[in-house]
Amino acid sequence: MPKVDKCWYVGPNMEGADYFDEFVKSGYWENGYENKYLDKVKSMQVGDKIVIKSAYTQKRDLPFDVNNKSVAVMKLKAKGTIIENKQDGRRVSVKWDKPWEKPKKWFFLQYRGTINKVERKDDDWVYGSLLDFTFNDIEQDYDKFLTYPYWANRYDIDIENEEDYEENNEVKIYTKERKNAVDLTIYDNGIGIPSDEISR
Repeated sequence: MPKVDKCWYVGPNMEGADYFDEFVKSGYWENGYENKYLDKVKSMQVGDKIVIKSAYTQKRDLPFDVNNKSVAVMKLKAKGTIIENKQDGRRVSVKWDKPWEKPKKWFFLQYRGTINKVERKDDDWVYGSLLDFTFNDIEQDYDKFLTYPYWANRYDIDIENEEDYEENNEVKIYTKERKNAVDLTIYDNGIGIPSDEISR
């Protein structure tokens, strides 16, 4: 599959219920809020890729060692292509691919918000890695995440030449305020960094 440079990662819940099966069966995705995220939904374009995901944390049976600490997980359930947007801020029509028989698990960086746009950027590797993992079946490089200083410090993992690593492997997570930082969770209103981690 050609390289995908933009995708919408969206939640399956609406009115307190899981609408995953309904969305896929009926060929649409809907924003469950009447007065939130309307502009985001309106900005979704025909041809854009879309993925239904869920987010949680996991501590046991991880495919790597993080010293018995919990890790953020994003479970990817189905992917598709937007085929119509009536600009009501609520619903888009989607041509869903057949859902993955076994949902794909992406670790460390997760989106908990209802609707999240991920775009590939020339000066970062995290977003591109997520898109390649989602659409091209390129496995997540756990070692690259675990040896990045932020995550290494979070999980008490020793790395060598930390200054050289930071210089050559800079990661940037962009928000409206463009705070350049990395964290496990991105919430509806931006990046969810612990308060003591944010560079203000």
